[in-house]
Amino acid sequence: MSDKITLTLVCDFGGSLNTFCSECLGSGKTLNIFGGGFTWSDFKFDYEDHGTGGTLQISNVVLFTDSIDDYAIYSKNTKTYLSDVTIDGYSGRSGETGGGAMRIRGADYCGDSVPSLTRVTAQNNCRGFRIQDSDCVRVEDSIAINNTDNSFYFASETYTSTSGCTNSIFKNCSATNSGNTAFMFIGGSNLTIEDCTIDTSRGAGVMVFEINSDAYVKSTT
Repeated sequence: MSDKITLTLVCDFGGSLNTFCSECLGSGKTLNIFGGGFTWSDFKFDYEDHGTGGTLQISNVVLFTDSIDDYAIYSKNTKTYLSDVTIDGYSGRSGETGGGAMRIRGADYCGDSVPSLTRVTAQNNCRGFRIQDSDCVRVEDSIAINNTDNSFYFASETYTSTSGCTNSIFKNCSATNSGNTAFMFIGGSNLTIEDCTIDTSRGAGVMVFEINSDAYVKSTT
């Protein structure tokens, strides 16, 4: 299989990523998905099925489900870039807690000159933006709305200061109708929320838990 796979939607599509590739990623491999503004129903990327390492790039697409109780995107040790993406309905029905819009684990973006995630909307899911044990993450100009758990969080696998994200930022993001917290830091160090807005949260607007050092909240209302 080629080290670079590019998928381009030319119409709305429903079905499994496995139709096009199973072990899509690995060290040195890239998977590009260009949505063309179309909707991919029941999309799911899971590192256990599609590989770890490499680079995943998804742009200009709506990922929608009305049945999947899981993450739309669950990557591990993969540099995952999202731009102009809407993720809607993952673990979004009553009683569903199995997933959410995304879970990005173990990604190292240090040295990048572009945002990791930009102009991404996570709506009507369980979890919104879950970024875990990753470095130099930049989430910019993104929206979480009507998610039943946390809207945005930098998470730690151990739920303690021994792991977590470092040198990462949520910038110019908004969280509306959060079922748990709007913004959360678990573990990690040098984490920032800047120029963000919070509108209605069942729990805290901002919560910091077991952080190793340095949490900043700037110009956020």
